[in-house]
Amino acid sequence: MARGDWHRTKDLVTKGADWIIAEMKKSGLRGRGGAGFPSGLKWSFMPKVCLIWWPVTSYCIYAAFAST
Repeated sequence: MARGDWHRTKDLVTKGADWIIAEMKKSGLRGRGGAGFPSGLKWSFMPKVCLIWWPVTSYCIYAAFAST
């Protein structure tokens, strides 16, 4: 498969959010904003459980085109 394909994405997602966040933290990937905040750390701020409504699905939305 060529780089960028969605091949085996399901395998990664089934490892769970905690695994994905840990991998992001290990990668050292940083945002391109002024502070260069670590992406894995930012992702870890997403709530695991909402105490007001349950069950709740959380979505992490980001600007993939923010290259300015």
